Amino acid sequence: RGRESSTVEITRSGQDPLVDFLPSSFLVNACHKDTVAELPPGAEVLGHSPLDPHQMLRFTPRCYGVQFHPEWDDFIMRAYLDGRHDAMVQEGIDAEERRAVSQDTPESMASFRSFLERIVR
Repeated sequence: RGRESSTVEITRSGQDPLVDFLPSSFLVNACHKDTVAELPPGAEVLGHSPLDPHQMLRFTPRCYGVQFHPEWDDFIMRAYLDGRHDAMVQEGIDAEERRAVSQDTPESMASFRSFLERIVR
């Protein structure tokens, strides 16, 4: 479906103690072209975006996967977009528009903190 680069909205589509405190939709910083094409048995989708139906997944009670970068703030996202500007333009992506919508994503960082507190400890 194309490259997903910049700040995008995720809609929660599953329930899990790791993300139940998040709003039904929230912003994340993403940068990927790949997606999970077919879920393995037992995997559950916890969130999706317009370009990726598998943004947040739970594979087992202690194994999760995300397509976005919860550790990236706006500074890092913009630096990445600046570094990939020419390649994005060659792909037909409006790099300036992607940079313009980039922002900090506090709920995304909160999901990362939740993971660290509940799973990694």
